[in-house]
Amino acid sequence: MKIARYLLLALCSLPVICVAHDNSMATVQIIHTADGEWMFVVGTPLYELDQSVRRFHQDSDEGDSELTTGSREYKKRLVQYIKSGFNLNVATSDGHSVVPVLGKGRMKLDNHQTQLAFEIKNMPAAFDILEFKFAYMSGNNVQQNVVRLVDGDRTKRYTLSASNNFEGLDNGFFGQ
Repeated sequence: MKIARYLLLALCSLPVICVAHDNSMATVQIIHTADGEWMFVVGTPLYELDQSVRRFHQDSDEGDSELTTGSREYKKRLVQYIKSGFNLNVATSDGHSVVPVLGKGRMKLDNHQTQLAFEIKNMPAAFDILEFKFAYMSGNNVQQNVVRLVDGDRTKRYTLSASNNFEGLDNGFFGQ
C-alpha cells in the first residue's frame, strides 16, 4: 500500500516536474520593492538562454567556438543579451515618456533555473502606463515569457509570445 501511495504521488507530480524543466518558458519580473527600488529578474533554464546568447553574438568578431559557459566572457555576453532585450517604456500622468535602463546586477547560472537580477534605473516615482517588450529566446518558435509585475503582496501576470510579438501593456497596476 505504501508503494502505491508513493507511485501515485510521483505520477501526480509528473506534469509539475515537466513544466519546471520546460526550455521554452521563462519568467520575467518587474518588482517594486518596499524601499522604493525597482528590480528586473529573469529566470529560465540555461539551455535555451545559452542558445539565444550564442545566436545573438554569432556575428561578433570574437565568435563563440571557444566560449565556455560560466566564463567571464560568457557572463559578459549574457548580460549584453539581457540588457539589449530590455524594452520598457513608462508614461506618466502628465504625458511624459520615460525609458528606464538596467543597472548593476547579479546572476546565478544553473541548468535547471538560471537567475539574472538587475536594478532598474530611471523609473519615475509615479506613472500610469507601462509598455514592455521582452523577446528573450524568441528564436524558439514556441517560446513564452511570463511577465510578473510585483508590488508588495500584489502581482499581475502577462504571457508574451510570438502571437503578441512579445509585447504587453499595463495600465495602472503600479499606480494603485
